[in-house]
Amino acid sequence: MISVVGALVGLVIGWRIGAAAGPMIVAVLGGAFVLSMLLSPIHGGIGRSRAVKHHREESDDWCESPRIPPSAQAAQAITTDLRHHRQILDTIIDLVLVKGPESRIVWANRSFQSFYGMSNEQLRDMLDAPATPPDYTQQYIKDDLYVFTTGRVLDIPREPVRRHDGKILYFHTVKSPLFDEQGRVVMTVGVSRDITERIAAEERAARANRETDMMLSALSAILIGIDAEGLITRWNHAADRTFGTSAGWAIGQPWKIVCASIEVDKVVRACARVRETRSDLWLDDVRHVRRDGSDGYLSMNINANQTVGSAVDGGFIILATDITERRILEAQRSHGQKLESVGQLAAGVAHEINTPLQFVGDNLQFLQEGFATICGSLTSRPVAQGDGPEVLRKADDVAYLTTEIPKALEQSIDGVKRVADIVDALKAFSHPNQQGRKDIDIREPLTSALVLARGEYKLCADAVTDFPADLPLVPCQVSEIAQVFLNIVVNAAHAIADRVADGGGRGTIAISAKTIPGAVEIRISDTGRGIPIAIQHKIFNPFFTTRDVGHGTGQGLFIARAIIQRHQGSITFETIEDRGTTFIIRLPLG
Repeated sequence: MISVVGALVGLVIGWRIGAAAGPMIVAVLGGAFVLSMLLSPIHGGIGRSRAVKHHREESDDWCESPRIPPSAQAAQAITTDLRHHRQILDTIIDLVLVKGPESRIVWANRSFQSFYGMSNEQLRDMLDAPATPPDYTQQYIKDDLYVFTTGRVLDIPREPVRRHDGKILYFHTVKSPLFDEQGRVVMTVGVSRDITERIAAEERAARANRETDMMLSALSAILIGIDAEGLITRWNHAADRTFGTSAGWAIGQPWKIVCASIEVDKVVRACARVRETRSDLWLDDVRHVRRDGSDGYLSMNINANQTVGSAVDGGFIILATDITERRILEAQRSHGQKLESVGQLAAGVAHEINTPLQFVGDNLQFLQEGFATICGSLTSRPVAQGDGPEVLRKADDVAYLTTEIPKALEQSIDGVKRVADIVDALKAFSHPNQQGRKDIDIREPLTSALVLARGEYKLCADAVTDFPADLPLVPCQVSEIAQVFLNIVVNAAHAIADRVADGGGRGTIAISAKTIPGAVEIRISDTGRGIPIAIQHKIFNPFFTTRDVGHGTGQGLFIARAIIQRHQGSITFETIEDRGTTFIIRLPLG
């Protein structure tokens, strides 16, 4: 646009370089091509000039044009056309200024005149407008001299200009040379566009960006930007504190290297899922090695950084929070609730241990007496015909003992095994949470829950299980999942006991497990009184309980849901008043 305007200016001031006497060739350097314009009259009707033809060619050389014999009609057409072009240039909002040798003003369009509050007659032959500071004028003269001496276009992206009222505005100016027929620079044309508002907008945007950067840097959450190539584009102070790496070093580096202390594979899989679904994804318990070498946990939210309406992958934005301290507190609270549960079950567990120990003790006493009888028989002579009743009685005792002793031994072994099972279940349940997860047979913690809770339900309910033999292993934190199952089984026992106390019959606790797509589903059902509609929305709230004071803290289901959520699973329930409740737990397989 500027080069074209520059060429038109050449037409406007053609009278200064002899164009009125004949055809004029104006060549203007502009961008990547040379614009050459040939002015020739197009006659119509009664010999009047109708228009002027402009020829544009892309070339590295000057464009030559044939000479047209001068004539009165051509001169008149040129004069008329020059007036038209002056009118056109006077309508544009850009400032157009033509200068001759020694940087003196030749012509200015109306916008330039208005800007300085001066007419063309007042401006002509001046070095610059009177409102222009001397240092500005000297710079303008240097610029004009450069264009005159080199014949090149000078692009000035930003220069200050003082208006006639003293206000400083900013312009983008392009100064181009105007050549005569011999290719000599005879004038310069400057076209200036007011960019004051654009600069102000850019400064506002830059200020907003700085403020945004300050706010993001002040966030306590870790903020990491990753581009499509996996390189870090943003790194705030929280990331610096967590990973011990400054933004100056981290930005531009592969995130997998800078963040090597976290579970990279887990985050890579999550990013792939985000890229596929185009939706954000939360990751809990992303393990990482802290700066002091201890294990820590991060909670991450991963978002696709994609331009609206674009299908091109734009990378990711990761917001993460160090939840190590919170996890430690949760583990302590969970462990405390476990010990509380063990305390509440202590009487029943003690009874479950005492029963097998009692018959083991009885069997040992029987074995001791039987052993003495057998030893006495071994020291006696063999039974013979005519022996008295005492000898025959001893022989009958030995025969009895050989039948009953194996039974007593079998019962004792079974009793010891029952005690060992209870102790193992207690150890697995009450031990502090082990680090990490492992693939387990989900039937084991379910069976342990029934063993520990037997004292709670054996007088009011029967336990029924339905476990298929081909259940897949589930990645779990064993003691946490065992705690969930025990809490729900104990609640089921209490619900049935309450109904039995109200005159209901013996109930049933049914536990089943099955494989569903991508998960294992566990159902724990009871035939208790169900959950009233009025409190169904509260049962997972902390400290909510329907039991009497001293018989429950209301932490069981709250902790159970927190544990299941940490395993990326779900826990829901179905209930019918006066018929019972079923808790449904789904644990992902991968």
